[in-house]
Amino acid sequence: MSQPEDSPGVKIEIFVPEYLSREVGLEEARNAYQSLGSDSASFTWNDCGDEVLTLSVGEDHSTATILKDRSFYDLEQGDVPGEELIEMDGSVVAYARSLILPREAGLELLNVLPDFDRLFKAYQWRAQG
Repeated sequence: MSQPEDSPGVKIEIFVPEYLSREVGLEEARNAYQSLGSDSASFTWNDCGDEVLTLSVGEDHSTATILKDRSFYDLEQGDVPGEELIEMDGSVVAYARSLILPREAGLELLNVLPDFDRLFKAYQWRAQG
């Protein structure tokens, strides 16, 4: 997938063992995601824009949140009750099981970008609140 010249970048943040942040193009972000190994990180496409995708990636999972029309939505996978402890952004947090995705799901979402409308329509997003 080639990236248009004016396509937003992706902010990559790694939290452990030390905080590192850098902004890269979409293709480089996809490559970085694939080469993470067991590290955890977050990927934010179009940071501070009107349409934003944020992925948190842990050792064996990912989570996805989007901002669209000034509302936040989480990607949901079915109706799985309860919470689970996961690593997110360098901390262990309790997170709804229905919002915990396979690690590969984050890369799948990055591959849809920069077509944000398709991203919003093709997946089951749940409004936060």
